[in-house]
Amino acid sequence: MLIQVADIGSNSIKCSVFEVHDGVLRRLRDSRLGLSLGEQVYGEGSLRPGVAAEIAEFIQASADGGIVIDVIFVLATAAVRDAPNREAFVQELAEQFNISVRVLSGEEESFLIHRGMVARGKFRPGETVLTLDIGGGSAEIAWSRDGEMLFTGSCELGAILITRKFMAGGRFTREVAERIRTYAFSQLDQMCGTQKPESIGQALAGSGNIRAVGRMSDRLRGGNSRRGLVQITRGSLEEILEAARDRNTFEISRLFRLQRSRARIVMPAVVVLEAVMQYFDIPLLTLSEAGLREGAALTMTAKGNNRIF
Repeated sequence: MLIQVADIGSNSIKCSVFEVHDGVLRRLRDSRLGLSLGEQVYGEGSLRPGVAAEIAEFIQASADGGIVIDVIFVLATAAVRDAPNREAFVQELAEQFNISVRVLSGEEESFLIHRGMVARGKFRPGETVLTLDIGGGSAEIAWSRDGEMLFTGSCELGAILITRKFMAGGRFTREVAERIRTYAFSQLDQMCGTQKPESIGQALAGSGNIRAVGRMSDRLRGGNSRRGLVQITRGSLEEILEAARDRNTFEISRLFRLQRSRARIVMPAVVVLEAVMQYFDIPLLTLSEAGLREGAALTMTAKGNNRIF
């Protein structure tokens, strides 16, 4: 079966086509639209008129690649979830472009991300596996043990949202970092409550923001890998925080060779990542290329699954 999953995210819109056979995925192609719905929703207050048409054109073009796709799933995450005009947006896609959109709850998003990340992993019996995704509007955290889902959660720690809230001046300072860190701990406490696991065996992380952190760490250490480091430690995050201190977006962009759009929001993501690793006592974080789209493809094509979940 060939399945296309479109992810209408806060930082960008992504489409992936997978071949699914007996629960195994093979990625055939990816496409990306650099459109930040998070900047619209969290900066301007709502989704702009005409954005549905732009997204519909991209999704339809992504499906037209010379192969017959059996099923197309379109999922929307935090920016659409938080948009006051989300119902009009979803309705316009359905009525004018024949595209049905599922707006995921934070817990659903967290579950799919977790399933996508752990699908190809190898874990020890009894080991608790935690996954983390820091998007534009929210952060999703989940953990499981021996294939049993133990927790799925979402909190307001997205990079765009945090940048708007704490870095309006555009310069990353020690004071800004401390305010973000304090807020992150409060959000994590509010989300997890008494469910925080005693120990984490392995921790996996994805999203464009976190992969950008891997590239930043690699470049600080003299590397030039396009993918960056595949593992992150608290020490590597401390190096980034120290190097970026008192710099503005333009300076951060030049230092780490990042696009300006990423450089503007990435430092709050670094602080949130550091806070998560400290909160859960995670010494080492392994970066994953998989996530929501892989989890959705596996979940939605599972045998006996007659619903989306």
